[in-house]
Amino acid sequence: MKNLIKTSVFVGILLTSVIVSATSNDPYVRVSTISSKTFNFGLLNFDGKINVYIKDTEGEILFNENYKGSYYSKNFDFSDMPNGEYFVEIDGQTKITTIPFNVSNHSVNFKNETKKDLFKPVVRRDGNEIYITKLALKNEALQIAIFDENNNLLHSEELKGEINLSRKFNIEMLEKGVYKFVLKTEGRTFKKQIKKN
Repeated sequence: MKNLIKTSVFVGILLTSVIVSATSNDPYVRVSTISSKTFNFGLLNFDGKINVYIKDTEGEILFNENYKGSYYSKNFDFSDMPNGEYFVEIDGQTKITTIPFNVSNHSVNFKNETKKDLFKPVVRRDGNEIYITKLALKNEALQIAIFDENNNLLHSEELKGEINLSRKFNIEMLEKGVYKFVLKTEGRTFKKQIKKN
């Protein structure tokens, strides 16, 4: 069944830049209806290299494409897709956007009112200073854990209560080696390795 879904998605994908009628309020994302089960997904991209996914509610990836450029546009034909709930996910350098949609017997309906943006935590190094920042517009928390190369927990804390979450760490006194920063927010985990010479 999953192979049938994957095949249906891949067969139905065509390059295009035509937008027929926008149905999203987001000025950077355009979802346009071409026919009852064919739509165009367009995206103005200011987030560097992105990954575009179509997933089912179990997280199964039905379509995946890497893209780098200022405008992404694809047509998707879901005429042979089973009825059900799915979502488009745009995974960029600084945020992840998810847009749910439903495939029914007669149409594909996007649920733009439940579109979500998750701002990723950013880890930046300047010499021995490690800066961790996250934009938390929904008052979401950020959990930080730091491990050494033997997977020993060196530090853990939770940041919350501000729109701009930030923490600075100085690794000057640490021994040489590779350190792993594990950052958790909104049910997602992000990892970054830092090498101390």
